Amino acid sequence: MNRMKLKYNKMKIKASKFYNRLQSIPDGSSESEWSDDEDLYTPLLPQDRCVVSDTDDDIPTNGDYLVIPASDDEIASEDEDDVPLSVRLSRLVSNKSKKAKEPKPVWLEENYITNPETITFTGDTTLPENILSLTDPYQFFSFLFPSTLIQYITDQTNIYASQISPNKLPNICAKEIEQFIGICLKMSVCKLPSVRHHWGNLGTPSIYNVMSVNRFEEIKRFIHFNDNSKLPERNNADYDKLYKVRLLCEQILNIIRSIPKEEHLAVDEQIIPTKSRTSLKQYNPKKPHKWGYKVFVLSGVSGFCYDFDIFAGAQSNIIPDSCPNMSVLLD
Repeated sequence: MNRMKLKYNKMKIKASKFYNRLQSIPDGSSESEWSDDEDLYTPLLPQDRCVVSDTDDDIPTNGDYLVIPASDDEIASEDEDDVPLSVRLSRLVSNKSKKAKEPKPVWLEENYITNPETITFTGDTTLPENILSLTDPYQFFSFLFPSTLIQYITDQTNIYASQISPNKLPNICAKEIEQFIGICLKMSVCKLPSVRHHWGNLGTPSIYNVMSVNRFEEIKRFIHFNDNSKLPERNNADYDKLYKVRLLCEQILNIIRSIPKEEHLAVDEQIIPTKSRTSLKQYNPKKPHKWGYKVFVLSGVSGFCYDFDIFAGAQSNIIPDSCPNMSVLLD
């Protein structure tokens, strides 16, 4: 039997038989005489039913038995369940204090050397006259979605409709595209269980009085922003995951980038929630909406978006040649 097995081996004997064999120690005896005196104990007999086992499962249930540890090491390794909570707490605190805590890096202002002249805001925040003249919501909408952009969406939608259903063209006009975008904005504010709930007597009058549900579903089926026939193959170096909305985003970016920026800006990521099945959908458990499109947004303290970039995976991690590398500089 190896050493480890001997360490945890236990001998079990009935307590009454064990204590009945003990004899009184004579008066005036020294400690050395106790271990040498063979009359102080009686050897165990085979009929005493001694049981030797590695576990406590072999202890008979009829009668009380005394468990004798095989070594003193086993006594020291007592079960955690038998240790009082106060002792276990003191051990836990002492073990934590022994562990060396790693120092956390702290940024100090004295290590960041700057020139006040280089960080002084010198931009012009004065808005142009064409923006200051905007008063009602439709004028703001027309500024962000001008007639040229509406006409571009109309043309691309009709091109896609002719590719899908050449025998029955929907003949969508620019006015209907404006109404379709307005209805989508209205639905995002007045939410109902489904899209079709907005039509009918209990629906939204500003929606069902503008467009029928069948026409809305038809436009939603064919709405497009780029020609699919010119889409590069996936193995092509020019393949773009955002090809179908790339030209639309560029036209919108040209409009919002023309607005003078504020002094205080911030860059952060934003999740556009979606349940669609697409490779562009990202998962972030720390966001209120965990699944959606991740967009990097440059916003001002007023909340206005001055620039954005839709994250498209590995192709978005490439640094353009015109942009400086802002990563950590290594020696």
